[in-house]
Amino acid sequence: MKPLRLRLCTRVQAEALYYYFEHYVIPGEPEDIAESLIKDLMIKIFKKLRNKLEKYDTRGFDIQVTPDEAKAYLLYWQNRAIQPNHTLERILIEKHIAQIDQAYA
Repeated sequence: MKPLRLRLCTRVQAEALYYYFEHYVIPGEPEDIAESLIKDLMIKIFKKLRNKLEKYDTRGFDIQVTPDEAKAYLLYWQNRAIQPNHTLERILIEKHIAQIDQAYA
């Protein structure tokens, strides 16, 4: 399986997702060993997102994830409700989940 590029068209979208990771994903404690593995992969995605924001790239803000990272992203969000006042983040995550489903189904 080849890597997947998660679409983040604008800096605003990338910053919104970064903020959500920083405040809700990273601080959370894993419930078990499986959740711990998923969180480790989510942290890798967070670091890629942070690097994109730190180094402006004319190619945009999309982030490339490995198949394992993509699957962890999907599993992580399937088991969680997104905070109700974070509409942009919810829409982005739902689009990413659909993108992952299509790529790896």
